[in-house]
Amino acid sequence: MKNPSGPTDPAAAGRAADSAGARDVENLAQELTDLARTEPDQLGRRIGDLTVRQQAELALRLGPAERLELLLHAPRPMRLVRSLPDSELYLTVRRVGPSDALPLLALTSARQLTHLIDLEAWRGERFDPGRAGAWVAVFLESGEPTLKRFLRSADDALLAALFKGWLHIEQVEIEDTPEVKGPGLSESGDERGGISPDGYHRLSPEIPEHAAAARAMLQVFYSDQPERYERVLTGSLWTLPAELEEEALHWRRSRLEEHGFVPWEEAMSAFAAPSGVRARASVPVGDDEDAVPVPRTALRVIDGDSVLAPAIGRLPGGEQERFLFELGSVANRVLVANAADLGDPDNHEVALRKSLGYVGIGVEMRREQGEDPGAVLASIPAIELFREGYAPAERLQGRAQALSESGWVSKHARALELLDPPLRPRVEGLLHTRPDYLVVEEGDGESFFRDFQTLGELDETRVALEMAEFLGRLFLERLDLDAELLLGGDPTGEPPRFSVLFGTMLAQHVSTGRLTTDPLPEAPLRDFLRELPAYRDSTENTQQAVSSLVGRLEKDGRLEGSEPALLTRFGRACLDQIVEECGRLDPAGPIDPRFVSSLMIAVES
Repeated sequence: MKNPSGPTDPAAAGRAADSAGARDVENLAQELTDLARTEPDQLGRRIGDLTVRQQAELALRLGPAERLELLLHAPRPMRLVRSLPDSELYLTVRRVGPSDALPLLALTSARQLTHLIDLEAWRGERFDPGRAGAWVAVFLESGEPTLKRFLRSADDALLAALFKGWLHIEQVEIEDTPEVKGPGLSESGDERGGISPDGYHRLSPEIPEHAAAARAMLQVFYSDQPERYERVLTGSLWTLPAELEEEALHWRRSRLEEHGFVPWEEAMSAFAAPSGVRARASVPVGDDEDAVPVPRTALRVIDGDSVLAPAIGRLPGGEQERFLFELGSVANRVLVANAADLGDPDNHEVALRKSLGYVGIGVEMRREQGEDPGAVLASIPAIELFREGYAPAERLQGRAQALSESGWVSKHARALELLDPPLRPRVEGLLHTRPDYLVVEEGDGESFFRDFQTLGELDETRVALEMAEFLGRLFLERLDLDAELLLGGDPTGEPPRFSVLFGTMLAQHVSTGRLTTDPLPEAPLRDFLRELPAYRDSTENTQQAVSSLVGRLEKDGRLEGSEPALLTRFGRACLDQIVEECGRLDPAGPIDPRFVSSLMIAVES
C-alpha cells in the first residue's frame, strides 16, 4: 500500500539520503520538516526504509522542534537517538527545552547524559550544585531508568559534590530533639527536606522545590547501588568542598578533552599566527556503525553564500567527516579561549560562526591566490585556516590600537567622537577584545557588532580604518586644529565631526577662497547656499568643488600619496550630506544654526 505523503519508490529515498548529493538530502530534509510540522505521525513511515545512520543524518539537517518529532516517531527511536553525537543531543535538548525534551532524555545513553551535565553543571571551573540538581530532577521526571543511567555513569566526586552542595547531607544527631533541630522529619519528609533512605542522615536542599526530587534520587541510588551510595555519602560528609570540586573537575576535563574542549592555554593557540603545519586530525571511530561520528551543526548554520558551503559539499565522505570534526574542535577551542559559559547553547553557535567565518576567510585568501577551495579543505587543517583568516583581522586590530594609544586619538579622551558613523563604530569594533565587524542593516539603519565572516568585510573595515587614520592626521596635525578646543567644551555635547569640519572648510573655500575651518559668517554662508542647487543638479559641479579644495591642500603639502583620493571620496559624501540637509534653505531667509548639523555657523552677537 502506498503512503500518500511518501515517495513512490521508498528505496530511492534511502539512496538519496545515503549520498546522492547534498541537494537530494536537503530536499528530503525539507519534506520531513513539513511533515514534522503538519503530520508528525507520518514521519516513521516516510523514513522506514532508511538505515539508522541515514535517519540520523536527516534528523541533524532539521530544526530542533522538527528534529525532536523525527527522533520520537522513528521506527527505532532509542537506536536513532543514541546514534547522535553527544553535542548534537545536548543542543537538541537545550533548544527544545527540558520539559519538551523529557521523552528524548528517556532514550539517551549514559554518555550523552554525562556530557549534558559536564556542560550544564559548571560555571567556568566552579561546580554549580543548584543547576546540577535541577537537571537531576529533570532526569527523574524523564523516568527512573534515565536517572539510573546517569548515576551509574557519573564519577564519585561529582555525586559527592552534588550531595554536599545540593542536598546538604548531614548526620542525624543522637539527641535530635525538637529543641535542637525543631520537629522531627519522617522519611517521606516535607518541603524542608527529609531523612535519607539509610535512616541516619538528614537532607535539607536550599531550594524547597527540589526536596521531593532529592529524596527520590537518594532512594533510587540507595536501592540500585547501596555500596556506592555509602561511599559517595561518606565522601560528601568528610571531604572538603574544594577537594571534591577539584577531583570532579579533573574527571570533567578529561571527558571534555575528548570533545575538543582543551585547556585554556592550548585553546588560546587558535589565535596564534599561522604555523604552516599540515598534520590532520583523526576522526574518532566508535563501535556503533550506525552512529554519526561528528556533529553536523556546521551544516545547519553555515551561510549559503559562504565559500565553504559548496566546498564542503564536494568533499568525499571521509574528508568531509574529517573537516567537520576539525571545525568543531576549532569552535570548542574558541569557546574555551573566550571563557564563555559552556552551558549556553547560544555561546556554542557564536563560537561555531566565528570559526566558520575565519576559516572561510582563510579559504577566500587562498582562492585569490589561485587555489581550489575544495582542495584547500582536503589538504589544510581547519585550525590552520582559522589562523590564516584571523591574522588580517588581528593586524587591523593592532593598527586600531596604535591609533588609540599613540596616534591622533591619544590627543584627547573623546577624540573618537570626531569621527562620523560608520567610521567611529568600525574603529571601536576593532578595539574590542577580539576584533569585530560593524553590520549596518539596510532600511532601518540599525547596526550591531559580530565577528568577521568574509574577506570583503575585512577590506571594508580596512578602508574605514585608513580613512580614520588619515582624517585625524589631516585635521589635528597638518591643519593644526586644537583637539582640546574642539572637544573640551560641554562633555555631554556633540563635538563637530570631521565631516562638519570639512564641509565648513569647503564652504569657506567656495565663498571666500580661504583655507579655514572657522564657522561661517552670514554673508559667506548665504553665498554658499546659493551654490547648492548647482551641486544638487550636477555631479560634475560637485566633483569640481571638492577637487578644487583637495588640489589646494595637495599643493600646500598637506596631502601625499593616496591621500588626495581618500579625501576626494570623503569630501563628495560630505557635500552630498550638505546638499540633502541645506539644499532647500532660502539663502535670503532667516537661518537658525540649531537646525543645521552639517556646517559650523557663526552665531552673530
